[in-house]
Amino acid sequence: MPHLAQLTGSWRGPRSRSSSVSRPTDVALWLGSLGHGGSPLLTIEAPAGHRQDIYRWSESIEISKWRTKGIRNEVVWTTLHSTEPMVSRVLQSQNFVIDEPLKTMVDQKFYLISDLFRVILEARFQVAEGEDASVLVTAITRWILDLKFAPKHEKLFEAAGVSRRVTQTEQLDLVFFLAALAFQSGVIERLTLALDRVEMAATAGLKDRRILLKELDEVAFGATRWEKLGSPIGILVGVDKLAPLENSSPKLSKLLRSGVLHQRSV
Repeated sequence: MPHLAQLTGSWRGPRSRSSSVSRPTDVALWLGSLGHGGSPLLTIEAPAGHRQDIYRWSESIEISKWRTKGIRNEVVWTTLHSTEPMVSRVLQSQNFVIDEPLKTMVDQKFYLISDLFRVILEARFQVAEGEDASVLVTAITRWILDLKFAPKHEKLFEAAGVSRRVTQTEQLDLVFFLAALAFQSGVIERLTLALDRVEMAATAGLKDRRILLKELDEVAFGATRWEKLGSPIGILVGVDKLAPLENSSPKLSKLLRSGVLHQRSV
């Protein structure tokens, strides 16, 4: 099964160049476990250069503007725009499948995931009829981000019979679902997202600190929950020192320590 960066050709993660330094065993094992029952969380407590090496090894999408735009929003925005080739392949794949537990979820109409799946089915039909896949991918992306539609985007949702709007609290689930669906269809092997210098969330002003730590917990918990539902998304949390996070949020610290902790001294 190909990695996302390999299958799309022109698409490369922002840090996809290989390093001359060999990849640590624990990082390699963690990458290989994504989508196969392993923990989706990798915390890297190491100097900046070593963290950057790991992001390159992992071909991670780096979520770079989280300090000013928020962790949850940036994870959703950056991931959606970076993985448009993945969604396009889902719409065009001849091996499109949906297995449990996703199948049961999309059959329950109170889940917004059910609406997204109906839109994907309609988009696949339109692609088969000759519609430009990129237009449909843009429509799906803008719907998840709750952005204004052009008339050509509205037609997709009208045809799918979907009128519900997406709230911010639902966006993460839709991103994880897209990755899980792409994984089941053999479009991707894994998808890794890197958040660097995350201990800075613990040293922000009180209001920002609470928001950022809460959002980091939401992303980490979402990845953990969706791993059990078949998502191959891995979250890399890079820090100089883990202590500030441990002191500011014991709950978040416990969640991060439930994953893999990679350490390297200066």
